[in-house]
Amino acid sequence: MSVETILLFMVVLHTHSIQVVPTVTINDLQLASPDQLKILAPLTHRHVADLVSALWHSGERSQDAFWYGLYVSKTPFEIFEDIPDDLMDQANRVKATVEDHPLIARLIPE
Repeated sequence: MSVETILLFMVVLHTHSIQVVPTVTINDLQLASPDQLKILAPLTHRHVADLVSALWHSGERSQDAFWYGLYVSKTPFEIFEDIPDDLMDQANRVKATVEDHPLIARLIPE
């Protein structure tokens, strides 16, 4: 997977809340009622950098500072719609990939 694609995954996770399917257990989540939706807030730049760096065991890609630096310099988007036109098709494909995950009910744009 290209660095550009990874950065777009990071953008999606930063610019969207995630509603998980009802069967997902979140240990420290206090719900007012059993039928309340489980929605996770968008991740910070640093959090997505940390998550992505954990995919590598060594080298610069295993460092969250590497991904954080790339994120803020190449894809500093706070709103999904701010992604430039030349990246939007690819960004929408990445977003669809995330939305298709079986534990995700839907993505909610911020």
